[in-house]
Amino acid sequence: MCGRRRRAARRHRRVDLLARPAPARRSRRSPLARLHLGRHPERGGRPSAPRPARRSLDPRAHGAPLHATFFPAKLTWLGERDPARLARAATVCGFAEYLLLRMTGRLASSLSMASGTGLLDQSGGTWDPAMLEAAGVAARQLPPIDDAPVRGLELPWQRRWPALEDTLWLPAAGDGACSNLGSGCIGPDRVALNVGTSAALRLVTEAAPSVPWGLWHYRVDARRHLVGGATSEGGNVWAWARRVLALPERDGAVEEALAAAEPDGHGLTALPFLAGERSTGWHEDARAALTGLGLATTAPDMLRALLEAVAFRLGAVYERLAPLASSDHTVVATGGALARSPTWARIVADVLGRPLEISALAEASGRGAALLALEALGAPEPPALPPGRTVAPDGRRHAMYAAAMGRQRHLYDIIVGPRLS
Repeated sequence: MCGRRRRAARRHRRVDLLARPAPARRSRRSPLARLHLGRHPERGGRPSAPRPARRSLDPRAHGAPLHATFFPAKLTWLGERDPARLARAATVCGFAEYLLLRMTGRLASSLSMASGTGLLDQSGGTWDPAMLEAAGVAARQLPPIDDAPVRGLELPWQRRWPALEDTLWLPAAGDGACSNLGSGCIGPDRVALNVGTSAALRLVTEAAPSVPWGLWHYRVDARRHLVGGATSEGGNVWAWARRVLALPERDGAVEEALAAAEPDGHGLTALPFLAGERSTGWHEDARAALTGLGLATTAPDMLRALLEAVAFRLGAVYERLAPLASSDHTVVATGGALARSPTWARIVADVLGRPLEISALAEASGRGAALLALEALGAPEPPALPPGRTVAPDGRRHAMYAAAMGRQRHLYDIIVGPRLS
């Protein structure tokens, strides 16, 4: 049996977890069951998002594709592995909600955090009954959705930190939403790009967006939406390549070798899925590939091919996101990866074909959280950030990368295969 047929057979043999009925519930409840939003709940037991469920539970209605990173698949996995534990749980929540409960005695999820679970009805701003049924939980097990602040701390924390006894505490907001606010990307004229360990492109809109397939839709708050895509690859690909290819420890030497090479001059085609795929195909079991190797291929060639491949995946997200932005929008980059490598920043600008503003802000998410708190308190907004340095795209290199992206798409279709959408 050829490789493509074996992969197709494996897909068809996947157990349709979400289509199964929820396990019977018991009356006894335990304290809090905490479920976190990590990439995989356990190395040996990744949840799968089955094809029939994708047809009936449109991910655009819930803002999140059916994928191992979101709550529906995690809850289904837990319900299959340990149904008694899930049935007994009085509350199912993330760490942010658990922390608020322990610190203040109040259980609540912000609209922003709820929108990133995959369980929210985006149009109504409430937990979606159909998705809850498919995931095997009841609405009463989830935190109330409430953005209101709470004052004070539980007694043990009051004793520990008496100066915070009368402080207002806001429910946590999503990291991506805070990053957009912190970097000044709060409208259709500024698209946020973050490249750290992984990467993401995001846009804030006030009207509910029509979300293209392959992207997600979260909320900043009750009046602002966040649409974008995230990749599991970013600076982690650079770190992996440096370790495996035994590249020099000195950043300058690697940067010089990268800068001296021509765009796509190595003749390699790469899929950078060292940690699986999120946007745009959402194949959690995808793996990396590097083709075109020859006797003349060098370690810097392979590194550059991988960095270009990450940029191509961001380009695929950008192609879907850009039509939602204004025609004269700016792409603002945060995160350490592009700031540390001018060559990689130039590659990304050339792939996108758009000027790339490299923000000097060290911690966009922290600044965004502070801005949300100031807004909730009615405090004046601080001055806008000064613009960062701009990397202008080159038309010739953009055309060369467009051809290389075409090769990557072809390799993707052969090895990974199209996602049902």
